[in-house]
Amino acid sequence: MNNRALPAAAALWRILDGRVISAAIVAFLSSTATEAIAANAASLAVATGFAIETRYESLDGGFRNGAPDDDQILVNRLELSLGRAWQTDRGAFKAQFELWDARAFLHDDDTPLDTGEVNALEPVNAWVSWSGDFGELRAGRLTEDLGSRRLVARNIYRNTTNTFTGIDWRGDLGSWRAQAFIYSPDRRLPARRDRVDDDEFEYDEASLERLLYGLYAQRQITDRDKLELYAYYLDENDTDDAPSRNRRITTPGARWVRSAPEGGLDAELEVALQLGKVRETPSATDISDLDHRGALVHGELGWRPSATGPRTSLEVAWASGDDDPSDNDNETFDSLAGVIVGDYGPSGIWTAVTRSNMFTATARIDGRPMPGVHAHALVRHIRLPSAADTWFGARLRDPTGNSGDEVGTQFETRVRWWAIPDQLRLEGGWVHFARGDFATDAPGAPRGDTVDYFWFATRIIF
Repeated sequence: MNNRALPAAAALWRILDGRVISAAIVAFLSSTATEAIAANAASLAVATGFAIETRYESLDGGFRNGAPDDDQILVNRLELSLGRAWQTDRGAFKAQFELWDARAFLHDDDTPLDTGEVNALEPVNAWVSWSGDFGELRAGRLTEDLGSRRLVARNIYRNTTNTFTGIDWRGDLGSWRAQAFIYSPDRRLPARRDRVDDDEFEYDEASLERLLYGLYAQRQITDRDKLELYAYYLDENDTDDAPSRNRRITTPGARWVRSAPEGGLDAELEVALQLGKVRETPSATDISDLDHRGALVHGELGWRPSATGPRTSLEVAWASGDDDPSDNDNETFDSLAGVIVGDYGPSGIWTAVTRSNMFTATARIDGRPMPGVHAHALVRHIRLPSAADTWFGARLRDPTGNSGDEVGTQFETRVRWWAIPDQLRLEGGWVHFARGDFATDAPGAPRGDTVDYFWFATRIIF
């Protein structure tokens, strides 16, 4: 797909904002409903437990502008969960509290360290819910996974997670399972590097100046086919403590998934559009709005010989970039509050590939060679849809486009073993990155042809 296809889509959606699109989806779901709203949608689960996760990461070779060629970090996370549910004649009341203490060690002053690795003593869940004939209503601090997790998700690999403060509802509209929400994406703190280095505690911040409205719905069409529809609207404004790009972005999308639980062919296709207004920088002096339009496409075709056999897949992922940095348009796709690990590889001090100005083609094989063991291996080719836009994972840009668009080729392998089922998990992996023309020739690119990233992690559950 070419970025020049975006203006046609923009012309169709320009007159709509997120609330109008959400209302249209509500009307569509209501028109296909065959019964009244009921409370038989998948309800929220509560849990109690304690876990410790530790991961060592090593980087040999540089690819990032201004970062060291060789680096390492040790991250550790303590997780405490306390949950309770009470059933009454009129419905169920639930409460969930979850505390994460995420810290980092062995890093240097030039390690790219931020609140992606450090967030001390942070309650990532602190909510209550009430369910009845109307569905289930929840309010408080929360984490959330929606659909493919590409746009709204709880982080698993990263040492800290996206959190939200707000309210949501889930229930059934006929054959559709629906969820509506108003969240403030929490701003992780502290913002200053010296306080992050010292693992200092500062409660993450919610703000009415930063709101994410959303409607998500899914329907099981056949035993194997599932359809998802969604519309998200991000409304962000500057605050005294947090200057922003003042994003007002509408993201409607659809996803189709065909599963193959007994083996055979499976498939996935997701398409999302974006329209709205953003500013070029978060600077308080930048008050000029740019027209924003972007798109995301993810396609996947997989096959396995049996229910327990290894799966081989081909995957293509495309997220638009900005063709012309000198015009008044911004065409770089914004991944909102999504995660990258499933599509693009590890995050942490790696985080080479993000869902903005990125095209990847991947061949993958994964399976369970023995009980308790899961392994995968893949090769991923990476290019920039716009050679004049940024490779965001490396903070490299050539506005002239003369450095080409080939980022490189990534080889990745990972083995995960439940040494003691449900109590002790060991994981190790390796990424080898062969740098392409853009990764070696762009202004500010470090020297070298290859980069290696290793990690080893343990997770203990009590």
